[in-house]
Amino acid sequence: MGKLIGQLFKEDIKTVLACMLMPLILGIAGMALYAATGLEALFAIVGIGASAMVFGPLVAIVFLSNNDNKRFYKDGASFYTCLPYGSEKINFARLINFVIMGAIILLISIVNIFAFAATSPSEAITFGELIKEIGRLFGSIRPEIWLALVKCLIIAIGAGLVFAQMIMSMNTLAASSPFNKLGKIANSIIFIILFIGQGYLYLKVFGMLLDSKLIKTTEVIQKNGQVGISAFDFTLGSFLIVLLVLLVFNLLYFAMINYFHKKKISVQ
Repeated sequence: MGKLIGQLFKEDIKTVLACMLMPLILGIAGMALYAATGLEALFAIVGIGASAMVFGPLVAIVFLSNNDNKRFYKDGASFYTCLPYGSEKINFARLINFVIMGAIILLISIVNIFAFAATSPSEAITFGELIKEIGRLFGSIRPEIWLALVKCLIIAIGAGLVFAQMIMSMNTLAASSPFNKLGKIANSIIFIILFIGQGYLYLKVFGMLLDSKLIKTTEVIQKNGQVGISAFDFTLGSFLIVLLVLLVFNLLYFAMINYFHKKKISVQ
Protein backbone atom coordinates (compact mmCIF):
# COMPACT_ATOMS: atom_id res chain seq x y z
CA MET A 1 0.00 0.00 0.00
CA GLY A 2 2.99 2.26 0.51
CA LYS A 3 3.62 2.28 -3.24
CA LEU A 4 0.03 3.35 -3.86
CA ILE A 5 0.30 6.22 -1.36
CA GLY A 6 3.60 7.23 -2.99
CA GLN A 7 1.96 7.23 -6.43
CA LEU A 8 -0.92 9.39 -5.21
CA PHE A 9 1.53 11.75 -3.52
CA LYS A 10 3.60 12.21 -6.69
CA GLU A 11 0.48 12.98 -8.70
CA ASP A 12 -0.97 15.49 -6.23
CA ILE A 13 2.07 17.31 -4.82
CA LYS A 14 2.58 19.22 -8.10
CA THR A 15 -1.01 20.46 -7.95
CA VAL A 16 -0.68 21.60 -4.33
CA LEU A 17 2.64 23.38 -4.89
CA ALA A 18 1.28 25.20 -7.94
CA CYS A 19 -1.84 26.39 -6.11
CA MET A 20 -0.01 27.41 -2.93
CA LEU A 21 3.29 28.86 -4.18
CA MET A 22 2.22 30.77 -7.29
CA PRO A 23 0.30 33.42 -5.27
CA LEU A 24 3.33 33.91 -3.01
CA ILE A 25 5.68 34.31 -6.00
CA LEU A 26 3.25 36.77 -7.57
CA GLY A 27 2.98 38.79 -4.35
CA ILE A 28 6.74 38.91 -3.73
CA ALA A 29 7.38 39.86 -7.38
CA GLY A 30 4.87 42.69 -7.04
CA MET A 31 6.54 43.88 -3.83
CA ALA A 32 9.98 43.80 -5.47
CA LEU A 33 8.77 45.80 -8.48
CA TYR A 34 6.99 48.30 -6.23
CA ALA A 35 10.08 48.72 -4.04
CA ALA A 36 12.28 49.22 -7.10
CA THR A 37 10.06 51.63 -9.03
CA GLY A 38 7.75 53.18 -6.45
CA LEU A 39 4.82 52.95 -8.88
CA GLU A 40 1.58 52.70 -6.92
CA ALA A 41 -0.10 50.81 -9.77
CA LEU A 42 2.29 47.89 -9.26
CA PHE A 43 1.00 47.43 -5.74
CA ALA A 44 -2.16 46.00 -7.32
CA ILE A 45 -0.08 42.90 -8.12
CA VAL A 46 0.57 42.53 -4.39
CA GLY A 47 -3.16 42.76 -3.73
CA ILE A 48 -3.88 40.08 -6.34
CA GLY A 49 -1.20 37.85 -4.85
CA ALA A 50 -2.57 38.33 -1.32
CA SER A 51 -6.12 37.55 -2.49
CA ALA A 52 -4.89 34.45 -4.31
CA MET A 53 -3.09 33.34 -1.12
CA VAL A 54 -6.38 33.53 0.79
CA PHE A 55 -8.19 31.35 -1.73
CA GLY A 56 -5.16 29.15 -2.54
CA PRO A 57 -6.00 26.39 -0.01
CA LEU A 58 -9.60 26.21 -1.24
CA VAL A 59 -8.47 26.03 -4.87
CA ALA A 60 -5.94 23.32 -3.96
CA ILE A 61 -8.67 21.25 -2.26
CA VAL A 62 -10.91 21.58 -5.33
CA PHE A 63 -8.10 20.34 -7.60
CA LEU A 64 -7.28 17.48 -5.20
CA SER A 65 -10.92 16.42 -5.23
CA ASN A 66 -10.95 16.51 -9.03
CA ASN A 67 -7.73 14.45 -9.16
CA ASP A 68 -9.24 11.86 -6.82
CA ASN A 69 -12.36 11.66 -8.96
CA LYS A 70 -10.41 11.26 -12.23
CA ARG A 71 -8.13 8.59 -10.77
CA PHE A 72 -10.73 6.26 -9.34
CA TYR A 73 -13.94 6.97 -11.26
CA LYS A 74 -13.00 8.64 -14.56
CA ASP A 75 -9.92 8.46 -16.82
CA GLY A 76 -7.69 6.48 -14.47
CA ALA A 77 -10.35 4.10 -13.17
CA SER A 78 -9.23 1.19 -15.36
CA PHE A 79 -5.65 1.44 -14.01
CA TYR A 80 -6.50 1.81 -10.32
CA THR A 81 -9.19 -0.88 -10.49
CA CYS A 82 -6.57 -3.41 -11.63
CA LEU A 83 -4.21 -2.77 -8.71
CA PRO A 84 -3.67 -5.76 -6.38
CA TYR A 85 -5.28 -4.04 -3.39
CA GLY A 86 -8.62 -4.54 -1.71
CA SER A 87 -11.21 -1.79 -1.56
CA GLU A 88 -10.38 -1.03 2.09
CA LYS A 89 -6.68 -0.49 1.34
CA ILE A 90 -7.38 1.69 -1.69
CA ASN A 91 -9.78 3.91 0.23
CA PHE A 92 -7.41 4.09 3.20
CA ALA A 93 -4.61 5.16 0.83
CA ARG A 94 -6.92 7.85 -0.59
CA LEU A 95 -7.60 9.10 2.94
CA ILE A 96 -3.91 9.11 3.91
CA ASN A 97 -3.11 11.06 0.74
CA PHE A 98 -5.72 13.69 1.61
CA VAL A 99 -4.27 13.95 5.13
CA ILE A 100 -0.72 14.41 3.80
CA MET A 101 -1.84 17.00 1.24
CA GLY A 102 -3.89 18.82 3.89
CA ALA A 103 -0.85 19.00 6.19
CA ILE A 104 1.30 20.35 3.34
CA ILE A 105 -1.35 22.96 2.47
CA LEU A 106 -1.50 24.09 6.10
CA LEU A 107 2.30 24.25 6.40
CA ILE A 108 2.71 26.23 3.16
CA SER A 109 -0.10 28.59 4.21
CA ILE A 110 1.77 29.41 7.43
CA VAL A 111 5.06 29.88 5.55
CA ASN A 112 3.29 32.10 2.99
CA ILE A 113 1.93 34.38 5.71
CA PHE A 114 5.36 34.76 7.33
CA ALA A 115 7.10 35.27 3.98
CA PHE A 116 4.51 37.82 2.89
CA ALA A 117 4.88 39.77 6.15
CA ALA A 118 8.69 39.64 6.05
CA THR A 119 8.87 41.00 2.49
CA SER A 120 6.38 43.82 3.01
CA PRO A 121 7.51 47.07 1.32
CA SER A 122 6.85 49.00 4.54
CA GLU A 123 9.68 47.04 6.20
CA ALA A 124 7.79 47.34 9.47
CA ILE A 125 9.34 44.13 10.70
CA THR A 126 12.15 41.93 9.41
CA PHE A 127 11.94 38.16 9.12
CA GLY A 128 14.31 37.76 12.08
CA GLU A 129 12.22 40.10 14.24
CA LEU A 130 9.10 38.20 13.22
CA ILE A 131 10.63 34.90 14.37
CA LYS A 132 11.71 36.50 17.67
CA GLU A 133 8.20 37.83 18.30
CA ILE A 134 6.72 34.39 17.64
CA GLY A 135 9.29 32.88 20.02
CA ARG A 136 8.33 35.38 22.73
CA LEU A 137 4.66 34.58 22.19
CA PHE A 138 5.25 30.84 22.54
CA GLY A 139 7.39 31.44 25.62
CA SER A 140 4.57 33.34 27.33
CA ILE A 141 2.03 30.54 26.93
CA ARG A 142 1.25 28.73 30.18
CA PRO A 143 1.47 24.90 30.34
CA GLU A 144 -2.30 24.49 30.71
CA ILE A 145 -2.82 26.58 27.56
CA TRP A 146 -0.35 24.37 25.69
CA LEU A 147 -2.37 21.34 26.79
CA ALA A 148 -5.57 22.97 25.55
CA LEU A 149 -3.88 23.79 22.23
CA VAL A 150 -2.77 20.17 21.81
CA LYS A 151 -6.34 19.03 22.47
CA CYS A 152 -7.59 21.59 19.93
CA LEU A 153 -5.11 20.23 17.38
CA ILE A 154 -6.26 16.64 17.95
CA ILE A 155 -9.91 17.67 17.57
CA ALA A 156 -9.04 19.64 14.41
CA ILE A 157 -7.34 16.55 12.96
CA GLY A 158 -10.46 14.48 13.70
CA ALA A 159 -12.69 17.10 12.05
CA GLY A 160 -10.25 17.31 9.12
CA LEU A 161 -10.53 13.56 8.58
CA VAL A 162 -14.31 13.91 8.49
CA PHE A 163 -14.01 16.67 5.87
CA ALA A 164 -11.56 14.61 3.79
CA GLN A 165 -13.98 11.69 3.81
CA MET A 166 -16.82 14.03 2.82
CA ILE A 167 -14.83 14.80 -0.34
CA MET A 168 -14.13 11.12 -0.93
CA SER A 169 -17.82 10.32 -0.34
CA MET A 170 -18.84 12.97 -2.85
CA ASN A 171 -16.68 11.40 -5.57
CA THR A 172 -17.65 7.82 -4.72
CA LEU A 173 -21.39 8.50 -4.49
CA ALA A 174 -21.43 10.66 -7.65
CA ALA A 175 -19.95 7.75 -9.61
CA SER A 176 -22.33 5.18 -8.15
CA SER A 177 -25.92 4.27 -8.95
CA PRO A 178 -28.40 5.91 -8.57
CA PHE A 179 -26.54 9.18 -7.97
CA ASN A 180 -24.62 9.02 -11.27
CA LYS A 181 -27.91 9.65 -13.06
CA LEU A 182 -27.58 13.29 -11.97
CA GLY A 183 -24.76 13.70 -14.49
CA LYS A 184 -22.15 16.46 -14.23
CA ILE A 185 -23.90 18.21 -11.37
CA ALA A 186 -23.86 15.06 -9.20
CA ASN A 187 -20.65 15.99 -7.35
CA SER A 188 -21.83 19.50 -6.50
CA ILE A 189 -25.28 18.42 -5.33
CA ILE A 190 -23.93 15.55 -3.23
CA PHE A 191 -21.27 17.76 -1.59
CA ILE A 192 -23.86 20.42 -0.70
CA ILE A 193 -26.12 17.77 0.83
CA LEU A 194 -23.22 16.20 2.75
CA PHE A 195 -21.93 19.59 3.94
CA ILE A 196 -25.33 20.77 5.18
CA GLY A 197 -26.13 17.35 6.63
CA GLN A 198 -22.81 17.12 8.46
CA GLY A 199 -23.24 20.63 9.86
CA TYR A 200 -26.72 19.71 11.10
CA LEU A 201 -25.42 16.53 12.70
CA TYR A 202 -22.65 18.46 14.46
CA LEU A 203 -25.15 20.95 15.87
CA LYS A 204 -27.64 18.24 16.83
CA VAL A 205 -25.18 15.81 18.44
CA PHE A 206 -23.09 18.39 20.29
CA GLY A 207 -26.25 20.28 21.30
CA MET A 208 -27.65 17.09 22.87
CA LEU A 209 -24.34 16.43 24.63
CA LEU A 210 -24.27 19.98 26.01
CA ASP A 211 -27.89 19.74 27.20
CA SER A 212 -27.14 16.44 28.93
CA LYS A 213 -24.00 17.94 30.55
CA LEU A 214 -21.85 15.16 29.06
CA ILE A 215 -19.65 17.89 27.63
CA LYS A 216 -19.29 21.23 29.35
CA THR A 217 -18.44 24.84 28.57
CA THR A 218 -16.71 27.39 30.72
CA GLU A 219 -17.21 31.16 30.71
CA VAL A 220 -14.07 32.88 29.45
CA ILE A 221 -15.26 36.50 29.12
CA GLN A 222 -17.86 38.36 31.14
CA LYS A 223 -18.96 41.96 30.63
CA ASN A 224 -21.02 44.00 33.09
CA GLY A 225 -22.02 40.83 34.84
CA GLN A 226 -24.60 40.12 32.11
CA VAL A 227 -23.01 39.33 28.74
CA GLY A 228 -20.69 36.32 28.72
CA ILE A 229 -18.78 34.27 26.17
CA SER A 230 -18.44 30.54 26.78
CA ALA A 231 -15.90 28.16 25.32
CA PHE A 232 -15.43 24.40 25.23
CA ASP A 233 -14.26 23.09 28.60
CA PHE A 234 -11.14 21.02 27.89
CA THR A 235 -11.60 18.58 30.75
CA LEU A 236 -10.57 15.01 29.94
CA GLY A 237 -14.16 13.72 29.92
CA SER A 238 -15.47 16.37 27.51
CA PHE A 239 -12.42 15.97 25.28
CA LEU A 240 -12.78 12.18 25.01
CA ILE A 241 -16.51 12.41 24.24
CA VAL A 242 -15.85 14.87 21.39
CA LEU A 243 -13.16 12.53 20.04
CA LEU A 244 -15.60 9.61 20.27
CA VAL A 245 -18.20 11.52 18.26
CA LEU A 246 -15.63 12.37 15.57
CA LEU A 247 -14.44 8.75 15.52
CA VAL A 248 -18.01 7.53 14.94
CA PHE A 249 -18.48 10.01 12.08
CA ASN A 250 -15.19 8.91 10.50
CA LEU A 251 -16.03 5.21 10.76
CA LEU A 252 -19.49 5.77 9.25
CA TYR A 253 -18.05 7.72 6.34
CA PHE A 254 -15.35 5.11 5.69
CA ALA A 255 -17.92 2.29 5.77
CA MET A 256 -20.15 4.16 3.30
CA ILE A 257 -17.24 4.97 0.96
CA ASN A 258 -16.04 1.37 1.05
CA TYR A 259 -19.52 -0.03 0.39
CA PHE A 260 -20.17 2.12 -2.69
CA HIS A 261 -16.60 1.76 -3.95
CA LYS A 262 -16.89 -2.04 -3.86
CA LYS A 263 -20.25 -1.78 -5.59
CA LYS A 264 -18.78 0.43 -8.30
CA ILE A 265 -15.82 -1.91 -8.88
CA SER A 266 -18.09 -4.96 -9.12
CA VAL A 267 -20.16 -3.21 -11.80
CA GLN A 268 -17.01 -2.31 -13.77
